[in-house]
Parts: sequence; structure tokens; C-alpha cells
Amino acid sequence: KEPGHKVHGYCLSRLNQDGAEELMDGWERAVHRAEYERQNFGIPSVTGKDTLTMEMVYACCTKGVNLQTGSYESVMGVDVGGQIFHVVIMEGRKVVWFGEKKEWSDLSLLMRLFRVRSCVIDALPEVRAGRDFSEEWRGRVRRSYYVTDRSRTEITVSESDDKILLNRNMALDAVYEGIVTKHLRLPDHGLCETYADQLCSIIKDEEENSITGETKWVWKKLGADHLFHATAYAMAAGKVNVWVGSYIDPFPMSEGAAV
Repeated sequence: KEPGHKVHGYCLSRLNQDGAEELMDGWERAVHRAEYERQNFGIPSVTGKDTLTMEMVYACCTKGVNLQTGSYESVMGVDVGGQIFHVVIMEGRKVVWFGEKKEWSDLSLLMRLFRVRSCVIDALPEVRAGRDFSEEWRGRVRRSYYVTDRSRTEITVSESDDKILLNRNMALDAVYEGIVTKHLRLPDHGLCETYADQLCSIIKDEEENSITGETKWVWKKLGADHLFHATAYAMAAGKVNVWVGSYIDPFPMSEGAAV
């Protein structure tokens, strides 16, 4: 489930124990087939409505354009995965930087280096540290909680604190549509292999409730997909109105400083 993890688990299909004919008979009689497939075949039922390919992502790349550093009015999205921060920084519809950082101070450095005007960060699991980071950058940082209801509101902004509620399906749909329509612009494809791989590691599929039989479309993880979510957060940051005020960088940096 977690690529690169030291512990690996495996799910053994019942095909190793029972005859295929018996299992297929059960599948034909099953009321909820998706659940039957998960329980008996040991594989997720993924038919896939929307998923990206490497070719789709590379079609958004601009030949010869490198990841940029320096002074920009940018937005930043941060997905928290374990002890690693997965970051995407955008300027307009261009991805100007992406990568991983390990410390909150590293995120502050990026905030200064790119003159980030708006940042949305995954609120979980680092609730207290995330609150401290938001307080440090008051007015520029929002902590995001995914919601899975069927509301047609993509972003609900709290007026009393730094929280936003982000409709998970709509936010991830926006990333997918941004790539498919080539609205998002990426650096040279030679720099984007890891980014492209993570954008292709999630799929929108129909999920069936095993009790009610009700179905709904949800995005499912197929592998490491942190940068997909970080992109969703960055795009959300571009839509959130923040109070910037008069900003004087307390630690000015020269353009072109290494990230």
C-alpha cells in the first residue's frame, strides 16, 4: 500500500483455495458485486471513469522551462504525508515549483522565497503544528479539511478562523480537468516524471455501499498521490480570498536563491 515502506502486506485471493467456477457462480448471484470482488478476489474493484495518463500530463509540459525560483506572487498547496510535506507552488495557472520538505521552517522559507500570497495546507494529521504555522503566516495560510458530502460548494471558508472545508471530489476534479484541458502549465517533462507519476496514481471510480446498494463516484488512491492533492490545495489557495495587508519581508532573499 505504501511504496518504499519496509513492511509489505499481501492479500491472497480465494482463487488460491476455491475453484474458479464456484467463485464465478457466487459473483453472478452477488447483489453487491464490487464488495464481492474486494472480499473474494483480493483486488479493488476499479473500473475507472476518470484517470490521467503520463501522456496527458506531459502534454501540459513546456519544453525547456525549468522549475523557477525567485520572487513571485504565488500560491502554495501542501499535502502532509507522514513526516514529509509535499508541496506545489503555482503562479497563475503555471506550476513553478514542486517537491518535498521535511520541516515547518522549510515551508516558511518557501513562503518567503516565492512571496506566497495564499497557502492551503492539509489540516491533518499535524493539527497543532499546522495551527502554529497558520498563526505565523496569519492572513496567508488556511488549514483545509476535506469533506465528502454532495454539496455543490467547492470551498467553504470560515470567517472566524483559518479553516476551510474543501469538497474532495470537486477539488480533485479541478486538477483532472486542468490537465485534460491543458489549462495547467508544467515545466519541461524531463523534470516532471515524479510529478506525473503521482498525478496518475489516483482514479475516479464508482463505489457501492454494501448495505444500501447506493453508488457514488469517489477518487481512489492507486499509489503515492501526494502531489495530486498538493496541486488541489494550491488551486484552492488561488480561489481563497486572503487578507494580505502591507507585506514587508523580514528576511529578504535575492532572486534565484536555491530552494
